[in-house]
Amino acid sequence: MAGSKTFRRKRQQGVIDTLASGALRVRVDAGVDPVTKRRHRRTRVIPADTPDKDAEAEKVRIQLLNEVYERRNPKTAAKVSQLVERYLNDFDGAWSTVENYRLLWQKHVEPFIGDEKVGDVDADTLESLYRESKRCREHCTGRYVQHRTPRQHECDQRCRQHVCTPLGTSARRQIHWLLSGAFRSAVRWKWITENPVKDAKPVSAPIPKPQPPTPTQAAAIVNAAAARDTDWATLVWLAMTTGARRHELCALRWTDVITEDDTTVLWI
Repeated sequence: MAGSKTFRRKRQQGVIDTLASGALRVRVDAGVDPVTKRRHRRTRVIPADTPDKDAEAEKVRIQLLNEVYERRNPKTAAKVSQLVERYLNDFDGAWSTVENYRLLWQKHVEPFIGDEKVGDVDADTLESLYRESKRCREHCTGRYVQHRTPRQHECDQRCRQHVCTPLGTSARRQIHWLLSGAFRSAVRWKWITENPVKDAKPVSAPIPKPQPPTPTQAAAIVNAAAARDTDWATLVWLAMTTGARRHELCALRWTDVITEDDTTVLWI
């Protein structure tokens, strides 16, 4: 029992190792990763040529311990789910943005860190969450059959063995911005002292490769649509002139159209 207590105390206080290069590695236990369920540690390396590297390593060890202590002893015991719920209720953006954030939160974030205390989440936790979303959008734990419907049915060729596919880049970036806004609010509300999202590496934006039609090609497309159906041609023309996304065009209602003084304004 004494040996176990000593090991636990050493792990909580941090360890300084000397590497083969002469550099010093500082390690501090930071608890259990809520995504992978494995222990993770804050690590920092002091280069071998650092002046008075022993004192510098000790200073880093104390700094890391203080950071871990602050996260484990926040000013509130609120969970991440409570933080995100309050943030979305106060969100001042478009209704469609809020709904999209809620869907992403419920399927891809809440099952992993929803029950974690706000102060327990750090950059390592968030990057682990991003890696999980990139691994499999269904967050599978093994092989299984993806059925074509949740209702009782007879399987056919549409019921297939699950194949992992990553969550889209855009969705993963939206998760990052959702959490960034929520934790930024937590700092403003004095729930925590630092925003952990700013230290997490965000998902890189995809390089755009637009291939728009030339004016001549665009005119030919609209004319061909008009020869087929005038309503269809109107939709094609609207998409070309506004640059609206598909889901924005599908969501249009008459309440989005405002006509004043021979001018028509379309809210997209």
